[in-house]
Amino acid sequence: MNQNRPTAPSDTTTGPDTATISRYLLPLDGPTREDLLAALRSAADTSLAALTCQACAAGVCPDAQHQPRLQQIRAWRNLATDIARLPATDCSDEPLIHFDADACRAWLLAGAADTAGIDDGFSTEDLTIAAGLDELLSLLNTDATQHAWRPAPHVQDVLIWRTADGDGVDGGGVLTVDLNYLGERVRLASLHQGFDDFTADAATSGIDAAVEALAHVAAILNREHANLLRATAYPPSDATDETDNDGAFTVVGVWVDDEPIPVGVIAGRHDVSGGDGERFGQGVWAATVDADDERDAEQAAVAVVREHDQ
Repeated sequence: MNQNRPTAPSDTTTGPDTATISRYLLPLDGPTREDLLAALRSAADTSLAALTCQACAAGVCPDAQHQPRLQQIRAWRNLATDIARLPATDCSDEPLIHFDADACRAWLLAGAADTAGIDDGFSTEDLTIAAGLDELLSLLNTDATQHAWRPAPHVQDVLIWRTADGDGVDGGGVLTVDLNYLGERVRLASLHQGFDDFTADAATSGIDAAVEALAHVAAILNREHANLLRATAYPPSDATDETDNDGAFTVVGVWVDDEPIPVGVIAGRHDVSGGDGERFGQGVWAATVDADDERDAEQAAVAVVREHDQ
């Protein structure tokens, strides 16, 4: 066994510990923008009035004790002016999932319903919608020919996680969507969806219920995605856009029984440091490779590390 195996590059990061740094991004859309502007202006006016100084109100006060508060007031007003000039970020224009009810019905009638086991037993009353959605979403995630369910390029998987109560299956579930977001894989989850949340009428069944239930899933996930964008003020990263990571992936792994085992893939080129040398006595490794996707990156990285180890 070659003892001079490549290990993770040394840490070249300088400056403060990144674990102690947080960045907060404020959404500046519609009511939120107006509320923020009103708060800044109100704070400035209230603070100025509290000084009870005519010279301050005129902006010509020579009193040194008043200057710190005047500077704060000016800063609030300048910030309000700057925010008012910024373009709003409207995250609701482009849905995460485009759903076409007519195309969905045609797709189901063309054979998808039979494949997924959708029949008259698919209904709220029979507590079978969550189970049927499990099959339908699996088909939609893999059927590139259908036009009913068109997720954005950065969507990877949409799933439903069925839930149970003390008596067994409760007919509900939690919806999740996996995204490639800013170079990371992110999973968004909905609140619990009850057995009666998927259709408006409990008597609706079969294909009609399937179309309505899928429309509900798309609407819920679109709302969760819009909430994410508003919370972060970031647009999504397109997994198909080569400019995001230049086709590069950084793979990290460990040595086990003289074999390089990948344990994680990060989109892009990254410096990697650290590793648990005691837990993995044979060493850890990291390699940056060009690949089409994460799976190809793992295989390419393993080949590179093995070649380096010869």
